[in-house]
Amino acid sequence: MMNVKNLPARDAVKQNSELRRGDTRNTWMRRLVATTLVSGATMLSPWQVNAANIAVQNPPKAEVAQSTKVRLDIPAQELDRALTSFADQANLKLLFPSDDLGELRAPALLGEMSVDAALTMLLRGSGFTWRYTDSGTVTIEKLSVDGENVLDPVRVTAALAKDGNAPLDSYVAKVSSAATKTSTSILETQQTVSVVGRQEMDDRGVHTVTDVLRYTPGILGDIYGTDPRGHDRVTMRGFTNYDNGDFRDGLRTTSSGFAVYATEPYGLERVDVMKGPSSTLYGQSEAGGIVNRVSKRPSSDQKQEIRLEFGEWDHFQGAFDIGGAANADKSLLFRAVGVVRNASGEYDFANGEEADNDRIYFAPSLTAQINDDTKLTLLAEYMHEDRGTSYRFVDLNGNYYDFLSGDPDLDEFTRDQVSFGTEFEHRINKTWTFRQNTRYTYIDTYEIGLFPVGLTGSTLSRYASEGDNEIGGFVLDNQFEAGFATGGIDHTLLLGVDGEYEVNDYKYGYDYGVTSLDVSNPVITQSSYDPTYSSSQNYEQTTYQYGIYAQDQMNLGDHWVVTLGGRYSKVDSETEYADGSSLDQNDEAFTGKAGLSYVFDNGIAPYISYSEGFSPVSGSDSSGNPFDPEEDTQYEAGVKYQPEGMDALFTASVYQITKKNVTTTDPDDTSFKVQTGEARSRGVELSGKFTFLRNWNASLAYAYTETEITKDNDGYTGNDLLSSPEHTASAWLNYVFDKGALDGLSVGAGVRYTGSYYATNANTYEVDAFTLVDLGLQYQVNENIGIGVNATNLFDREYIANCYVSSDYCFAGDGRRVVANLTYNW
Repeated sequence: MMNVKNLPARDAVKQNSELRRGDTRNTWMRRLVATTLVSGATMLSPWQVNAANIAVQNPPKAEVAQSTKVRLDIPAQELDRALTSFADQANLKLLFPSDDLGELRAPALLGEMSVDAALTMLLRGSGFTWRYTDSGTVTIEKLSVDGENVLDPVRVTAALAKDGNAPLDSYVAKVSSAATKTSTSILETQQTVSVVGRQEMDDRGVHTVTDVLRYTPGILGDIYGTDPRGHDRVTMRGFTNYDNGDFRDGLRTTSSGFAVYATEPYGLERVDVMKGPSSTLYGQSEAGGIVNRVSKRPSSDQKQEIRLEFGEWDHFQGAFDIGGAANADKSLLFRAVGVVRNASGEYDFANGEEADNDRIYFAPSLTAQINDDTKLTLLAEYMHEDRGTSYRFVDLNGNYYDFLSGDPDLDEFTRDQVSFGTEFEHRINKTWTFRQNTRYTYIDTYEIGLFPVGLTGSTLSRYASEGDNEIGGFVLDNQFEAGFATGGIDHTLLLGVDGEYEVNDYKYGYDYGVTSLDVSNPVITQSSYDPTYSSSQNYEQTTYQYGIYAQDQMNLGDHWVVTLGGRYSKVDSETEYADGSSLDQNDEAFTGKAGLSYVFDNGIAPYISYSEGFSPVSGSDSSGNPFDPEEDTQYEAGVKYQPEGMDALFTASVYQITKKNVTTTDPDDTSFKVQTGEARSRGVELSGKFTFLRNWNASLAYAYTETEITKDNDGYTGNDLLSSPEHTASAWLNYVFDKGALDGLSVGAGVRYTGSYYATNANTYEVDAFTLVDLGLQYQVNENIGIGVNATNLFDREYIANCYVSSDYCFAGDGRRVVANLTYNW
C-alpha cells in the first residue's frame, strides 16, 4: 500500500477514516487492483538482507499492520501463484524471488486471518521467510544466514486504481468514471454500469463497438444490420443511443447527419456503459444512457505488438501497438496505435463487383509527468475510410437475396476524421485536484447510393440519395475535485464547467427517377442521377453548449453512500438554410440526480437512484416556435454483489424511464408536429462477470424491457417502441489452459438471444426472435507469438435485424464470419 501523503486528497481522507474504522470492506480497498510487473526488478542490497526469521520493526503507520485481519480465499496451488493471489486479496506490496517458488506448493487459505499468520502458513516448510521493509513492502527472502543467496525479486503490487479509465487485468471492472466522472467503485455507484475491457474484446475478436456491446444487458446492436458505413447504432433500454449517447474519453463525440464519429476498437482500452439519463454530468444525452469509449494511453510497461488478421469477406488487416518510456526516469511516455485494413462486405452487387470496407487508422499519444503533482496527456487520431452504402436485399416476406440492392457506379462512402485532445491533471493541495479535458474533432463525409423504395412483384423501385457533410467541433470540460471529511462523513466533491462549439455543414439530395431492378434476374443498368436539394436539407448549423455542474459523493459511517448532483445547461443553435431562411433555438435545462446505497461487509450493496436528462429537438411547430428539449426521468433500484475473495461483480436492477416532450402529429395541422407525445420504458436487468477456478472467465446478461408509447396523436398509444425486444440474453464463457500439452490455449464460446420486436412504432411488422453462437480460439505459441481464430454467427443463421416497412425491405444481420489472427509481442 502507499503512504497517505502520496495519495490524491480524497483517497487519503478515505484511507485515514476507513482504516480508523478498521473496515476491510471499505471504499478505498475496493479501489485497489492487483497488477503484476515481471521485469526490471532491482537486486536487494546487502543491508536489506538479514538473517532468517527477522522481526518486523516499526512498519509505517499508513501501511496495513501485520496484525490487520484480511479475508482470504486462496486455493492450494503453486507458491508463486498463491503469493500473487494473497497480494491481491490483502492489498499489499509484495516482493518475491522470480525463481524456485513455482516448484513449491502452498496450502489453501480460507477465512479471516492476520497478514503475518497468513504469510507464515503460506511459507511454512518452503525454505523462505518474510519481512517488512521500511517502505512497508513485504519482501519474501530465501532463508540464508549470510544473505548471499537472495534472488532477483519480482514485484507484485496491489496498486491504487484511482483512474477509472485504467486497463483491466480480467473481465471484471471494479472502478469506473462513467457514472460519476470520478474514479468510483462500481459497487458503490447507484446506477447500472457495465464495462468491457481489452481482454474480453480480444477473446471475442471484436471489429466494431457494436461487437463490443453484444454481451451487455439492455442493448440491441446492429439495428439496421451491419451498417456498411461503419456507424455504431444501438438502442439502450428501449431508446436510441446514437444521437447524443456516444462519448470518447468522457467527452461527447462530434457527430451529425452523415458525419458520424467512427471508432476503431483496436484503439480502445475499455468501453464503459452507464444506463439511464446522464445529463447532470454530461449535458444533452440520451434517455437510455451513454457509451464511453476509453482510448489506449501510454504506459511505462508497454508490451509491443504487431498483429495480422485475415479471413472471410476478403478481410486483411495489419495493426500495431507500440510505446513505452521515452526517457530514463520514465517521466515521458509515448504510444502509437495503427490499423490498415483492406476488405469488402459480405455480399457483392448483382454484377459481381464488391463493396469496399477499407480503413487507415493512426492514433499517437504522449504523457508527460511534469512533476509529482502535474500530468499532461496528448491524444491524437486520424482515420480515412472507403466503404459502401448498399445493403443486402431482403423483402418483407423474409426472402433473402444474395446481392446488394444498389449500383456499384453509384455506391460510395468516404470518411476523413481527425481529432486532437488533451488531458491535464494537477493536484493543487491535499484537498483539491484540477482536471481539464479537451478535444477538437473534424469529420468530412461523402455518401451516394441507391436504396429500395418499393417492391411490386419482382420489380424493385429505387431512389438515389447523396449526402455531403462536414462537421467540426471543440469540447472542453473543466473539473475541480476535492476530498475532505466533515464529522463522520467523507466527501468526494466535484465541481465542473464544460462547453462545446460545433459547426455542421450539411447537404442532402435525392432522385426517385433512377432505374429499377428485377430481383428475380438482377442486371445492373446505368442509372442517370439528377438530385433535388430541398432547402430544409441544405444548411449550416452552429451550436453552442455550456453547463455548470456539481456533485457530492458522501460516505456516511461504515456503510451508507449518498450521491447528489445538479446541473444547469444552455444549448443555443443557429441554422442558416440555403434559401436564406434561418432558425434560432435557445434551450436551457436544470437536471439533477440522487442516489443512496448501503454496502454490507459481505460485499452486497442494495441501492436506489433518481436521474434526469434532456435532449434538444430540431424544428418548430406550426407557429414557428422552436421545439423544447425532450425531458427524461429515471427511477432505478437494484443490488450489486462483489464477493469477498473472488474476482466478480453481479448486478440486478429494475428501472422506469419516462420521456416527455416527444414530437407527434399536430391534430390541427397534420403537416406539423407538436410536443404532446410521451414514451416509457420499464425493465429488469441482470448481469454477472466473474473469474472462477482461476482459469474460467464468464460474462452473463439478461434484460427484460417493456416499452410503451403512452401519449401520441398518430394512433400509436399503447404500442411498443420500435427496435425494443422484450427479452435479450447472452452468455460468454472462456477457459485458459495452463498445464500439459494444451498449455497456452484459450477457448471461448458464447450464445446471444434476441427476442422478437417491432420494426415500427405502428407495430405493423414484427421481427422474429433469433439466437446466434460465437466461438473464439487463441493459442500462445511461445512468449512472443500468438495465433487465433474467431467465428461470429458460427452456424450461419439467417435473420432479419430490422425493416423499412414503407419501402418494402428489411436489413439482414451478418452471416458467419471467420477471421484468423497472428500476433507478435515483445
